[in-house]
Amino acid sequence: MSERRDYILGMVEHMARMVVRARDLIGRGEVTAARDELRRVVRQAGLDLDMVKRVSAETLISILSSSSTPDAARCLLVAEVLAAEADRVGASNRREDVDGLRTKAVSLYCATRPHLSREDQKLVDRCVADLNQRASERASAAQALKPSKS
Repeated sequence: MSERRDYILGMVEHMARMVVRARDLIGRGEVTAARDELRRVVRQAGLDLDMVKRVSAETLISILSSSSTPDAARCLLVAEVLAAEADRVGASNRREDVDGLRTKAVSLYCATRPHLSREDQKLVDRCVADLNQRASERASAAQALKPSKS
């Protein structure tokens, strides 16, 4: 059992590094390469990025659950991918729903949170706060761009 757990942890760490690499590509403006990297991450988790983006948060949580319990590692990984994809879409100025991607990521974090240690719950809380802050900043920026009514 220990070998299987080590293997799974190794895969999770590898996929987490891929998400970090995708975020780095986004930061450098290489949004197409970042999309390809995020697709590879999700594919390694047994999913398709377009499907992950298309289905509801509830459906995604159900897909990522065994019995009635969310698979924490997969949920957290997909939440990170969705958050990175929201950044990528925002950086590429595409007309996709950035806020919807972030909201879905928050839903995955929240579904997983009760099944985590207190320490990991604090990390999840920081991720959720960061995503909510970005959504708030985006809303403020959009409001500032609207023409004022005279």
